Amino acid sequence: RLDVGPSTNLCSHGDATGLMSTFGESAKVFVRENTSHDTESFGFALLTSLAIITGCSAAFHVLYQRFPQLYDLSSELKEASLRPTVPSGIFGWAKASFNLRLDDMMDEVGMDQTMLLEFTHFGMKAMFGIGVPAMLILAPLHSTSTHDADLLSWISLSNADEEWIIWVHVFFVWYVVLFVLYLVWHVQRGRVRSRRSHWLSKQQEPMATSLLVEGIPEKARTEESLAKFFNKIFDKQVVKAASFVRDTSRLLPLLEERDQVSEELAEEVCLHQQSQHGVGGSDPFHLQQMEDLEKRYKRIAAEVEEVAELIFCSQNFAYDAAFVTFCDRRHAEFARRLKYSDDPTVYRVSMAPA
Repeated sequence: RLDVGPSTNLCSHGDATGLMSTFGESAKVFVRENTSHDTESFGFALLTSLAIITGCSAAFHVLYQRFPQLYDLSSELKEASLRPTVPSGIFGWAKASFNLRLDDMMDEVGMDQTMLLEFTHFGMKAMFGIGVPAMLILAPLHSTSTHDADLLSWISLSNADEEWIIWVHVFFVWYVVLFVLYLVWHVQRGRVRSRRSHWLSKQQEPMATSLLVEGIPEKARTEESLAKFFNKIFDKQVVKAASFVRDTSRLLPLLEERDQVSEELAEEVCLHQQSQHGVGGSDPFHLQQMEDLEKRYKRIAAEVEEVAELIFCSQNFAYDAAFVTFCDRRHAEFARRLKYSDDPTVYRVSMAPA
C-alpha cells in the first residue's frame, strides 16, 4: 500500500469522471495512509519470518548432526586445502561457510552456482547500502512531523508535511540509481569477467573447442559438408570432427528391449548355475530358456546395429543441429563470433552445453 497522502486520488477530478463513465466504479483508485491494522500485519509478518528462520536453522542443525554424510560434503572436494574445518557448536557450519572464498570454490561447485552466490551477495550489498541510509536519514526526517496514532506511519513519507523533505527524496533517488550502477559495474568488472576468464581457461578439450551449430540447411546436413563449410571460411583445415543430432526414435525401443533381454539372460544363467550345484543336476528348462534368450538377444543386437547404421549414415535422420569440434581453441572462438547469414535462424553458433 503506497502512503502518499490521506485518501489522495491518483487522477484529477475531470479525468476521474471520464474514467468512471468509461470503466464504471472500478476505475476509482485511491492511495490511503497506513492504519493500525497495517502495523499489526507488519509485526505479525516480521515475527513469522523470524520464526521460520529460527525453525529452519534448528532443523538444519539437527539434520546435520543426524546425517553428516548427507550435509557435509567437504570430504568430496578435490583439493585438500579447500576442505574447511567445521567448528563444533550450533553455528559451526555458518562460521565455516563465511570463511570460504567464492573464487576458490568455483572449480568445485561450478560457474553457475558461484554466480548465483555472487548475485545473492549483490542483493545483500544493495539492500544494506540503500536501507541503512533510508533508516538513518529519511526515517528521522519523517518522524519529526506530526505523529499519527499509527506507529508505522511515523517513518512514512505521508507523515512529512515540509516541502524541503521532498527535495531530500529527489537526491536520495539519484543516490539509489548511482549506487546500484556502481555495484553492477564493480561486480561485472572485478568479479564476473575474471571468473569467466578463469572458468574458460580451465575447460578441457573437447568441450573448450566444441560449438553447437543450429539452423543448418538441409543440403549441408552431413559431417563432410559441415566440416568443408567451416574449413572453406578459414581457408585451412580447422575442423577436427563434426557430429549431427539425429532422430533415434526407432533405435531407443530396440535398445531398451535388448537391455531387458540381457537382464533376463543373466538371470537365467544364475538360475542354471544354481541348479547345477543341486542334487538333480542341471535343469533342462533353464537350458532351453537360455538358448531361446541367446537367440533373441543376437537377433535384437543385429537389428540394433542395422538401425544404428541406417540412422548415422543417412542424411534423412539428421536434425538441423550439430556439434563441431575444432582443432584449437582460437579458431573455435573466431567461429563462434562470426555471422554466417543474413537470416538469424540459419547457422546459429553458440558454445556447446556442458
